[in-house]
Amino acid sequence: IGVNVATGHFNAQKNATAIAAVTGSATLSEATAAVLQESTFNDTSHYDTSNSVTVTDIAQAAAGNIGINATAGTNNLQQNTLVISSVSP
Repeated sequence: IGVNVATGHFNAQKNATAIAAVTGSATLSEATAAVLQESTFNDTSHYDTSNSVTVTDIAQAAAGNIGINATAGTNNLQQNTLVISSVSP
């Protein structure tokens, strides 16, 4: 489960998963998740504002790999990445 919650301006969110599994062999298993996030020339003006974010009960009954990002404001970069590589003879 990958969850991103954002409020404000110029926020970037990314969830990536790569899974590689090889069964019945002794060969190599490889999993790759490539992510590039950039925030360039992100000029913002400040005004009297209030940005807030609330995360409640999202992963209460979840199991396994869970990535949760919560952000408020401007120019935030968020990333959840899971990479699994498995070889079973």
